[in-house]
Amino acid sequence: MGYSDYHLCLAHLVLRYPEYADIYASCVKNGEHVILDNGAAEGQDWKDVTDLHAARSKIAAQEVIPPDVIGDRVATVSGIGMWSGRESLLLPAIQGRSLEDWFACLGQVMELCAPEVVAVPKAVKRFLSRISLTIRAHTVYPSLKFHWLGLEEHVSEEVGYNVPEYVRGIDMKYPITAGRAGRYLEKDGQSKRAWNRKLDLESDQDNPAIEANIKYVLRRAGHGTEGSDGDG
Repeated sequence: MGYSDYHLCLAHLVLRYPEYADIYASCVKNGEHVILDNGAAEGQDWKDVTDLHAARSKIAAQEVIPPDVIGDRVATVSGIGMWSGRESLLLPAIQGRSLEDWFACLGQVMELCAPEVVAVPKAVKRFLSRISLTIRAHTVYPSLKFHWLGLEEHVSEEVGYNVPEYVRGIDMKYPITAGRAGRYLEKDGQSKRAWNRKLDLESDQDNPAIEANIKYVLRRAGHGTEGSDGDG
């Protein structure tokens, strides 16, 4: 899988911060693909989709991850049903408490709205690795594409595999989480300690570890050659 231009933004931040919304609205106007995330992993709970729809309209996001509840198939299918029929393309996150429950959710979602792409959240790691789950799902729905959400693993653990072409995109948190801890990614995808304190992302302090790590991942994906090899 090559480099892909996807931006993932959070709906509650779009509504809360005008400058945040302006950034992603500009991305859409520039022809870049923006996914609006409902923020379930950040603790957001949408009782209805009125505000979520308002956030989508504000930035004209091309795709929306409709309301889902981590590990809860029934609530997730209900949330997806609330959004079904809206104009944005759906990118439903498939949830479940077990492997069987996750596949039951996937089957219900396919019947409900027949999406072209589904999101695989990090919560599935409780019962199966993301790559194994995706391969199994592909055997059942061979035309379906998959989008991995919230990848926090070392690059070598999942992205280091020969990722199948039916994985459309990957949202990777590891460059950020490693950078916050002062870790620089190296050529093998592992990291080394640069300092012993976490950085405050709310401060104006420069964060070279995060910047270097993002450049490393972009180079690994075949996009760009500038910067160091992630060793600081």
